[in-house]
Amino acid sequence: MGGRAKLLERLHSAERRVALGNCQVDQKCGNLMRKLLCIVLSVTATSAIAGPIKGAGATNCGKWIEDRQNETYYPQLNWILGFISSYNYYVYVGKHENGVFGSADFVFVSAWMDNYCQKNPGETIFAGALKLMQELRSHAG
Repeated sequence: MGGRAKLLERLHSAERRVALGNCQVDQKCGNLMRKLLCIVLSVTATSAIAGPIKGAGATNCGKWIEDRQNETYYPQLNWILGFISSYNYYVYVGKHENGVFGSADFVFVSAWMDNYCQKNPGETIFAGALKLMQELRSHAG
């Protein structure tokens, strides 16, 4: 298990322990842990200690644009949906039943990526998915 994974596991473990408490101090600590986790994720997401991005997330936006025109973009779309779903599973602690997706569906995600990739053709699918997730997260409850 890598350094970032160990840190995330410790944070999740601490947050679970905090979530079991009933007093006001525990609730404040729980909120603090969630904030700390978000800071850690946003700092480490693009840091040098992050592992390599594999699969369709490693392709660039130019490929997304080309594949959208050819209707062959589904591997990248599924990678993006899986990336955000993993955030929902491992990190999201809000109350929305769809997690950070909220009301966003694959049509919304595809259109958002179209816009991002038109403006950033040299960026990776991962970079776009990360920006999208951050935007979704800012709207999620």
